[in-house]
Amino acid sequence: MEHRIVIVDDESGVRIAPRRLFKVAGIKTKGYASAEDYLDAPSGRLCGCLILDHGLPGMSGLQLQNHLAATHPRLAVIFISARDDAHIGAQAMAAGA
Repeated sequence: MEHRIVIVDDESGVRIAPRRLFKVAGIKTKGYASAEDYLDAPSGRLCGCLILDHGLPGMSGLQLQNHLAATHPRLAVIFISARDDAHIGAQAMAAGA
């Protein structure tokens, strides 16, 4: 597995800024605008950590996390969001984020 960080967020600025930071640290990253784009890219799932927006268009971040839990149970998932929603945070943590 190629250890890198994958960022899935529909806002390009949220994908670009952390990727620049990680690049300076020598960490390979990849960004996707949607859960579907991530799932459609076979090389996308070869990562050590997934930074995930819960409010994605189409398949939500929580739905993607649940989908991946069965096939990649050890994948580290970090949720980010512009919204402060304790219920969604609790769901994400209960699913392993």
